Amino acid sequence: WSSTEHEIVLFFHKAYISMSFCLAAFISIHFILFKKINFLIKIVFFSGYLLFAFFLFYMNSIPNLASFITGTLVFVFCKLGLKRSLLLIGLMSVFMFFYNDAIKVYSEKISNRINEDYRVDIWKCGLEIVEGDKVFGIGIGDNKDELFDCYATKSKNSYKQLKEGKYNLHNQYLNFYVSGGVICLFLFLLLIINNTIISFQTKDILFLSFILLISLNFLFENTLDRIYGIYFFAFFNSFFIKRNLIFNKSENK
Repeated sequence: WSSTEHEIVLFFHKAYISMSFCLAAFISIHFILFKKINFLIKIVFFSGYLLFAFFLFYMNSIPNLASFITGTLVFVFCKLGLKRSLLLIGLMSVFMFFYNDAIKVYSEKISNRINEDYRVDIWKCGLEIVEGDKVFGIGIGDNKDELFDCYATKSKNSYKQLKEGKYNLHNQYLNFYVSGGVICLFLFLLLIINNTIISFQTKDILFLSFILLISLNFLFENTLDRIYGIYFFAFFNSFFIKRNLIFNKSENK
């Protein structure tokens, strides 16, 4: 499925396909906990949830794993309430104690990946090149050229690899800041904040979980630089907005 170059046989970056699996897992748990459906159908959704969880842990995309765990806890908390949720978490902790060795190995694997990560070096360059143009940014067309030139000026070994690989900023928020300055970043954050408010107003946990998922991915990937990321965000964001607008109209009638 995924290789050391972070690509899979379907030619998707593993972060993007993991994002899809994570949302599919959220949809599954949403139907299990909040929809009145046949018990056998719930078994099907639960099986799907476990399958998506397996692929997420296999692909080891840290932002999506964090989204998956946090989102699942949000769903459970909203369904069971605080006391029963804490009890369930306590029982799961006891269960995990018996798999302590396996958890340690997996934790060490994630820790090593974080220590070897190149993003901090990239972000330093990103903040450096926008230093003189914080309000309006350096422009979309000059973004990557300026970043690659910054890599070339650094003596640290990691920057040589970054330049050869032509790595982008790997942070959607920083990318908007560098390209369009504070104004562009503010408008983008306004979109996310507005969507979050809508999800709370309509008590749409699935929409909230989608916002959590996409927001965490924006921290570590230029999600909207790839066509798959654009389609994913545009389609599902529009779907949830439309669904909540319909909900509001029906409530006001």
